[in-house]
Amino acid sequence: MSPAAVSIVGQLLMKNPAQRLGSNGSVDAVWQHPFFKGIDWQALQEKQVNPPEKEKVVKSPEEDNKRFSKLMTHQALSTKTYSKDFPS
Repeated sequence: MSPAAVSIVGQLLMKNPAQRLGSNGSVDAVWQHPFFKGIDWQALQEKQVNPPEKEKVVKSPEEDNKRFSKLMTHQALSTKTYSKDFPS
């Protein structure tokens, strides 16, 4: 991780909540952290920022499952029923 990423994670995960980045009730300290350098917060709020990556639109269930093992995606559905005494 970059030094800025290490810094922000450490500051956000401080054990004492009062010492965490942004714990003073203002988000400004978080926004001004070097990790977010170059972020145009106004444009982001107005939804004028394009995402760095866009997911490919899936056209079929087969394409949607292509990253999963066929062992997991081609299993038969179970029709087994359980008695009402089955522990929950």
